[in-house]
Amino acid sequence: IARANRRAGDPFALAFTLLLLPLAWQARDQRRWWLSWLAGAGIVYLAARVLFFQLGFPDRALKFTLPVLGVLLPALAWSGAGRLRPSWILPARIAVAVLCAGVLLAYPIGLTGAEPRSLDVSADRALLDAVAALPSNVLIVGWPDGPAENIPLLAGRELWVDHEHAHPIYRDYHAEIDARLESTLQLIFATSEAEAAALRDRTGLTHLVLTPRLYDPERNLPSIHQPFRDRAQALRDAADGQQLIFASPDPAWVLHDDGHAVLIDLAALRGGAEGGR
Repeated sequence: IARANRRAGDPFALAFTLLLLPLAWQARDQRRWWLSWLAGAGIVYLAARVLFFQLGFPDRALKFTLPVLGVLLPALAWSGAGRLRPSWILPARIAVAVLCAGVLLAYPIGLTGAEPRSLDVSADRALLDAVAALPSNVLIVGWPDGPAENIPLLAGRELWVDHEHAHPIYRDYHAEIDARLESTLQLIFATSEAEAAALRDRTGLTHLVLTPRLYDPERNLPSIHQPFRDRAQALRDAADGQQLIFASPDPAWVLHDDGHAVLIDLAALRGGAEGGR
């Protein structure tokens, strides 16, 4: 629903920008200020591209700077409308009010009514508590868009890869992320203990987070971007008639199982050292 609301809000955002920027231009006293803010946002974005691994994903630099201008733009446009011809002032200000109401309905509230925007992790709480009890040097992996993705923020443990990392900004970086996602799927759908142990030894992974849905042939796989959606489906289909070892994991490997998510100690696989329990 949230994705649908964002799509519904895009026409409002386009009209919001195309109308309010020219009106804000009329507010001459503030023009230098908001142009400086816009230029500053662009400079931060370019710096984030150059210093990618220090400042993070460049688009997020804009997400922290442009919203401030977006909030103040209606006030600037309202003020700027007062400098138009007298017969245009009222229509311009009505347009500003309508656009602001439209954006409010399309984005924070949603066209289908008010919706919560907070992150609900109640279903993952037991898993996060189990992960937080692990040593600090563990390296965890799971389905790229699932319970594992909140582990770094809410459990304070390192996650090897998830869908948030898959930004095609730099070729070599993205190639590494692709390789990690491929290895993740191979591990999740491993058909032998030796195969899983080899992946563990090659990658340095210590723990794996799984959900029962991954192995239920009657259910679609959880969401994941292409081409990994097809790749994951192919790996699950190719195992038809073979035993996926993590579909019914050895109890000796399992550190946590609450019916929603399973935490596997990869060091417990044959050939591994004592796990980080």
